[in-house]
Amino acid sequence: MTTAGQTARVDLGSQPARTRFEGQHVWILLITGFLFQFFVSNRLPPKQLRAGFLREDGMMTLNISEIRDIPSLHAWMNEIAIAERARTSQTRP
Repeated sequence: MTTAGQTARVDLGSQPARTRFEGQHVWILLITGFLFQFFVSNRLPPKQLRAGFLREDGMMTLNISEIRDIPSLHAWMNEIAIAERARTSQTRP
């Protein structure tokens, strides 16, 4: 809770992290519930993912997935929940 004149700090994103997908380097970034993946490679990204890329006409298809279906994101959210529970239990009288 904040008082007049104060603002609450809310982290709505993650630090960029590098991973690999089918032998390609991928930078991932979470911003307000959207998972962005940046492929950095001299090869085309896997065919099954290309529909979600920005096209020359400016269009991009968004894939909507349950967080539990994205293992790395699910694990990261579990870590945050555990840390939040630990922090909350330390501040309670």
